[in-house]
This record gives sequence, structure tokens and C-alpha cells, in this order.
Amino acid sequence: MMRLSHLINADESDYNSTTSDEDDDSHQGSPIPDDANIFLSEVLDSLVRGIQLKSNPDFLILEINSSRYAYNMSLKEVNFNIVKAVFSLDPIKEATTTNVLSANNQVLGRLGMVVSNNIKSDDTMLDCLKAIQEYCEEQPALRAKVAQIIHYLYDKEFVSEEAIRMWHNELDDDSEWLKAPLQKLIEWLGQSSEGSSEEENDD
Repeated sequence: MMRLSHLINADESDYNSTTSDEDDDSHQGSPIPDDANIFLSEVLDSLVRGIQLKSNPDFLILEINSSRYAYNMSLKEVNFNIVKAVFSLDPIKEATTTNVLSANNQVLGRLGMVVSNNIKSDDTMLDCLKAIQEYCEEQPALRAKVAQIIHYLYDKEFVSEEAIRMWHNELDDDSEWLKAPLQKLIEWLGQSSEGSSEEENDD
């Protein structure tokens, strides 16, 4: 970028067609990120800084909401990107199949309130699950443990049984890697629900 003083003193000869063409070429290979990607980057920065400084979760929520309004993100986009950002943090991103659940516990133990702040209905939980699906698909360690990750989120009450079932029913043929392990979780949830109903009837 030219200095302001140079722009003020420059004559027309400085702005020849060759320079313009070069400028155009230099920008063609660097697409401008859209607002959603910028928002995701800012959320990730906030979470990383929050962990490093041990920030109050309420402060992080306010910071993320400020970015939300700055980039005019819908609540659906906010939830989706918060989950993607959480699963992009180093402890989870760098996890192996042997320690992925420990990494989840480490991150969500610190940022659980930030994640759950807007994720309260089945629809918003569905957004959360879809974000996990999208991220896990490209991460072998997470992909191999996805059913256990969802089970963990269910146990910690981040997502409901109904949301998991809705998500499972919407999976298409391209998600075969996810359907089989999730089916086992669905069956377990069904057995768990039946056991709870029987206990209530006995009472």
C-alpha cells in the first residue's frame, strides 16, 4: 500500500496501465474472505485468548455477540461457527483416537457455558450436531470417535436425545461413515429410555 504522502505528491505518470494490471493480477489469487469466515476467525481468536487468560465465560459470550452484530450473523450461523471454532482448538484438533474424549472434556470443561449459551432448543442442538459432523469429516481422530463424542455431549446435556434422532434421520448416503456408529448410539438411547420408563412405572 502506498504511503499517504506519496499519494498526495504522486503525478499521473505514477498510475500507468502496467501498474494497474499488476495490481489486478495480484488480487485475483487472494479472494476476500466472506463475513462468515471472518466471524469464525474472530470467534476462534476469542476462544483461544479466553483459554489463555482464563476469561470469564460471560465476557467471551459478550465478545462473540459483539462480533455477531458486527457481521450480521444469524443465530443459526453463530451456533454453527461457535461449535466449529471449539472443535478447531488445539487440544481437540491435535487429539489422537486415544485421547480425543479427554481433549473434549478439557476444552468443554472450560468453554461449556459459551457453547450452551444459545444451544437450548432441539433446532439449535441440531445446528450444533451438523457443525460437529462437518468438522469431524475431515479429522480422522474425531471421525473415528464421533459416536463417543456425541454420547459425551448427550451425557453433559449439550444435546438431547430428540436432537440426535433428528440429526440421524437427516443423514444422506454420503454420510455412511457416520450412520453406523450413530445407529448404535440411537439403539442405546432407546434402551435407556425404555429402562427409565419401566422404573417410573414401577414407582
